[in-house]
Amino acid sequence: MNDHLTIYQKPVTFYNILKFTFPTMVMALIQVLYTTVDGIFVARFVGTDAMAALTLLSESSFPNR
Repeated sequence: MNDHLTIYQKPVTFYNILKFTFPTMVMALIQVLYTTVDGIFVARFVGTDAMAALTLLSESSFPNR
């Protein structure tokens, strides 16, 4: 009987919350890993000035943090 309910009509359980938020958590993890690896490559191969510029730019790209 619960198969025809929309996501807003289903009971709030830990599993339903996890199923709803899991894609967002995975994308946040991927973004953090990308930023970290990008920072390592920029710092090693371009220089510390470029790393400082990248850090300043990345913070202005995400104003909600």
